[in-house]
Amino acid sequence: MNALTTYSNWFTKIFGIIMILLYVGMGVSLLLLPEFVANISGYPRYALGMLLLCYAGFRVYRLLKSKKQTGDEE
Repeated sequence: MNALTTYSNWFTKIFGIIMILLYVGMGVSLLLLPEFVANISGYPRYALGMLLLCYAGFRVYRLLKSKKQTGDEE
């Protein structure tokens, strides 16, 4: 594996972790802070918050799955 591929994989994993943290932060903010988005209230806000948390969980699953696959190849 050359250096460019190694840096690309490393950057992809770091970017994935940052995006997971962003989705979790937005989901928790929607669920716990009513003033986070003033235009959305009630059930749509809770639904969007849960959807963001579920998507963050899916991203964690994909990140761990890709880590296992690359670990098996090396």
